[in-house]
Amino acid sequence: MNTLCHKQLQFESLFFKEVIADFAGGRITSEAGGLLCREVDQRYRIAENAARCLHDPRDSTRCSMIS
Repeated sequence: MNTLCHKQLQFESLFFKEVIADFAGGRITSEAGGLLCREVDQRYRIAENAARCLHDPRDSTRCSMIS
């Protein structure tokens, strides 16, 4: 099996800014993955669409939502 590795990935521009993921290492932050996930989720509504696929068989009158 052959593995294809890219050194950079270029994404669609965001507010007229070029967006590039660079895997060279360098300085790394622990928050970057979370920020990327948030942006992708907000754009494509992944969590919202996944939630629509879930079914809760419990009686809603006997369950309280935590807010």
